[in-house]
Amino acid sequence: MKKTLLFIFLIFIIVLGFAIVASQNSLKQDITTTTTKATVTTKVHITNRNVKEEIYNYALDINYPQTGLKEIDENILFQVFTYVNNFKQAVRAPSPSSVKKTLNISYSTIYNDDNLLSFKFVNDQYMDEKDSSHIIWTKNFVISLQEEIAFKDMLTNFDVLKLLSQYAIEEYKDQNPDEELVLSGFEPKRENFLSFALADTSIIVYFDKSKTLAEDFEINVAFDKLVADLKANNK
Repeated sequence: MKKTLLFIFLIFIIVLGFAIVASQNSLKQDITTTTTKATVTTKVHITNRNVKEEIYNYALDINYPQTGLKEIDENILFQVFTYVNNFKQAVRAPSPSSVKKTLNISYSTIYNDDNLLSFKFVNDQYMDEKDSSHIIWTKNFVISLQEEIAFKDMLTNFDVLKLLSQYAIEEYKDQNPDEELVLSGFEPKRENFLSFALADTSIIVYFDKSKTLAEDFEINVAFDKLVADLKANNK
């Protein structure tokens, strides 16, 4: 566990200027299964919550995780039901189409151990034949602190974005050698890298299918590779 947290700490210091000081200090204590901020919780029990709702013009099927940790659960709930409320607001207006509008939200747990919790969510929304969307978004938390590791803490360094962009382009070309690549979705811009998840020794970046990508795509980059390439590029 110490080795894993050291990777996270190292990448934050060298690349991102973000250190989980309290979490590192708390490693000196005995590991317990309590959920208070004073001790380290290395893993949490996740319960699935499902909300289904269907009326004459729309249907919802919403799945989201709950951990029993108040601030983490409130964070997730706020984001999930922001999407739900926006959808309900959009379907209030009468539609010329009789097709029922739908919103489905699903999730997967990417990592849950070593004081780190990462989720990947997928929103599929259908309004009509010309208006549908598929969105990937993520949440990453330091369990003992019940605090989110947000984009502003992780990926504001342009050198990091350039490297992730390079990795994504190279891997996508390797996997799709016969496809003409539209580079706009992989450019080193903030909006292209908002959906990331942390594992024990790597960062995963998700790119959802869009006008430029026929299918969802992701890269999984080891922290030590990212740090080594950053050092090499800045010599």
